[in-house]
Amino acid sequence: MMAVGSDVAVVCLESVRDPKERQRLKAALEKHHEVLDISIAQVEAMCGNVLELEDGRGLPVLAMSSRAHAAFGKEGRGKLLRHVSELVHAPIDTIERVGGGSVRCSLAELF
Repeated sequence: MMAVGSDVAVVCLESVRDPKERQRLKAALEKHHEVLDISIAQVEAMCGNVLELEDGRGLPVLAMSSRAHAAFGKEGRGKLLRHVSELVHAPIDTIERVGGGSVRCSLAELF
């Protein structure tokens, strides 16, 4: 339901049932991030399962499945591209269908 990058947060506010909690979450995220509110349908298309990475030049990119890329739509992709240099996606339909996860679940984060 949520992914948080350096400057943008992708979140399905609709999935937070308590209105006060929903508003607290949104306010907290908006302090340091642009919030991209996604729908339940977009959550089901793995839009909340994206991961910000750094490319070989040190620029931020956002990794996602091709299914999520399509589900963000032109407007959503435009908002994301204000914060990263590129949207990187791959067709991983089998992993999403059988494994239940997506790109973020398939990558290891090293800090």
